[in-house]
Amino acid sequence: MLLEAMYHVPRDKWAYAYNSSTIHLRVRTKRNDVQYVTALTGDKYDWNGTYKEIQLEKAASDNMFDYWEAAVKPQFKRLTYIFRITAGSEDVFLADNGIHYETPYPTGGYYEFSYIHEIDVFKVPEWAKEAVFYQIMTERFANGDPKLNPKETHDWGGKPELDNYFGGDLQGVLDHLYDLTELGVNAIYFTPLFQANSYHKYDTIDYKKVDPHFGDNALLKQLTEECHRLGIRVMLDAVFNHCSEDFLLFKTFSRMEKTLSMPIGSTSMNIRFKSRMVYQPTIRLGSTATCPSSIQPTLRLRHIYLM
Repeated sequence: MLLEAMYHVPRDKWAYAYNSSTIHLRVRTKRNDVQYVTALTGDKYDWNGTYKEIQLEKAASDNMFDYWEAAVKPQFKRLTYIFRITAGSEDVFLADNGIHYETPYPTGGYYEFSYIHEIDVFKVPEWAKEAVFYQIMTERFANGDPKLNPKETHDWGGKPELDNYFGGDLQGVLDHLYDLTELGVNAIYFTPLFQANSYHKYDTIDYKKVDPHFGDNALLKQLTEECHRLGIRVMLDAVFNHCSEDFLLFKTFSRMEKTLSMPIGSTSMNIRFKSRMVYQPTIRLGSTATCPSSIQPTLRLRHIYLM
């Protein structure tokens, strides 16, 4: 067995609350490398009284790995566990503190899912279970109002490029809503609609303003109301985790220069830098400060994420 291919962490998609009583566990192994994966589960405070072995099923595979999955219903909504992975006559045990060739003594070093909290359980809205979504990238959908066209708009039907425009807008969507209903569509997923410099609008400048090449806020409201009248729900992709370099906060930071004081033991050093998209702060040690040889006077804050 290729031990390096084995992977699990007790969070994210590898261990999560499926509902108020069930935890889903997933494990990765090398493709076609093992025959069985078994979860050895129990409650940390009553291991012997709650111990249960649960066989995982191979749920998916790609070019490199197999992905195993099982549903576990812990008696007290908390779970302690490891995995026994079997290939032929060989067993290894995948635990939080590493891979073992003998069963680790319970429950030290085992994985733990602390508790199924009701608020952490993702609940799919009932309407979404029956939704037929149609995704629309507005600039490429339909040109309903040529007066909104960007400069050098290409003829409709031309070749899409990374930086060209065809004049698609919200009026174009509004004009074709009945076409969507004839397809059975009852939900629209819009790629970003707000002010940006690109045709795709993922580089948002203003999250409160519809891009003027698409229309305006009033037209978005009109479109949404008409969708609702036709029984179509509307979902917007707001992409709050990234934005344009022309976004207000980045432009504000670019005009600021900061000085920070960082203590190092009994000494300190001043950090002076200008903020921008990629940070390369300059550090100057105070004239009276000494820097231990083990401390390298460098600091790099490479990214900023606006959540």
